Amino acid sequence: MPSITYQSRLSILYLGFGVIGAVLSGSIAYLMARAEWVAEEGTSQTTMLWLGYGLLACFTGFSGICVAMVLAAKRLVIETDAVYINRPLLFHRRRIPLDQIARISFGDYEIKSAYRMQDFTVYKGKKTSLHLKGGRVAHFNTFEIGNYYTSVAHLQNERLRSPVKLDYVSLRHQDQDWQGYGWLLFMVVITGGVVISVFG
Repeated sequence: MPSITYQSRLSILYLGFGVIGAVLSGSIAYLMARAEWVAEEGTSQTTMLWLGYGLLACFTGFSGICVAMVLAAKRLVIETDAVYINRPLLFHRRRIPLDQIARISFGDYEIKSAYRMQDFTVYKGKKTSLHLKGGRVAHFNTFEIGNYYTSVAHLQNERLRSPVKLDYVSLRHQDQDWQGYGWLLFMVVITGGVVISVFG
């Protein structure tokens, strides 16, 4: 009978960016929806309305994407014979038998943004790719999975059938990476200011 050996937690960073993105974009969309669009002299009212509705649609759409991102949050459940990629908020889970994993590869994972034609890195972490025997590939990374390094160590242990004693102190230290939380705090402050100005 298969038994659960480890369960990851939901990523606070992933959920935080999703919620903040939805609230910030939704607040701006709400503000725009309530605003009176008045065309400047030399600009037709129709053009102004199309521009306004276009921006409103963009912010509303981005807010919807962020909500979908939150709902699609992942967690790993590792059993003795399979790994599950669960999306608990959608009541969905994908089962991957360990004997169907041909190999596991690792790489860098980055989230970049741009400002004034210059790229900068918002987040830099690691990703894992599970290459299945049928040719499909499943991915997960440090941004979307809480306790990523501990989860990967347990997955490797179960897949190789080698009960290696894990160094939980080292794994916990790796999992407690605060990268990206500075940007999240910055976004919380900005979003708080926008929400207070809109609803205050």
